[in-house]
Amino acid sequence: MTGRPASPILRMSMSRIIPTINTAGPPPERHASRVVAEMCHWLYDEERRLDDVISNQIKSIHGRLGTPKAQQKFVDRMRKACGSKGFVDLHLTPGKRGKFTIAWATWHVVQPMTADVLGDNDPIPERPWLSCEVTFYTGKSDTDPFIAFCLTHHAMQRLAERCNARTPDDLLDALQEIWYHKMHQWQARAAQGPMAEQVPRIMELPVAGGLAVLERIPNLGWIVKTVVPNNAQANAGLPDEESRTSGCR
Repeated sequence: MTGRPASPILRMSMSRIIPTINTAGPPPERHASRVVAEMCHWLYDEERRLDDVISNQIKSIHGRLGTPKAQQKFVDRMRKACGSKGFVDLHLTPGKRGKFTIAWATWHVVQPMTADVLGDNDPIPERPWLSCEVTFYTGKSDTDPFIAFCLTHHAMQRLAERCNARTPDDLLDALQEIWYHKMHQWQARAAQGPMAEQVPRIMELPVAGGLAVLERIPNLGWIVKTVVPNNAQANAGLPDEESRTSGCR
């Protein structure tokens, strides 16, 4: 990751300066934690805007998606309206009227430890998390979203310290990379059929040159707890709190 200029979607809200880590090398721990929290505050404002854009796009359909061509045009329009970072993923399975599916994965700033969505009047937590949520639109209505995984504040802080995540864009890039690797694992496991090995409680997925450590938490789901260097020698020197069985923060 590099401290590159913000993407088109993140340039749309310029009333506030985009939080950025500008240190010459890896940022100190407390500085990384503070700026990551500022990034999440900034992303929360973007999230509110994107929610309105997606809602308005859905309302504009009026049942006019009876052909695969019309469905593809709608997906293209959604992608353009929300910009390059508006969706973690957006996928169409075409079909006749009422027989198609549009699946989209979006990011949200959520409460730590519970992953509850923040209401319009809720204060943003001191150490917020980012969630990756999936919604399906079947041609008649959209389903209630489900959380694919959450990125803890601690994990985002480690992305800044170890993987050069400098901007909100970089956090979203990491979220998207974890999503694609996790989707690949889901698909590979599904291809093995019902006799597939039981889903592990801990998994590691590549992200931004490091390894994202995920744990499956009862009643919460998959949580990215931390990000560690992608080599055994570096991992051996990690302090105890960076072990793969440490708690969520």
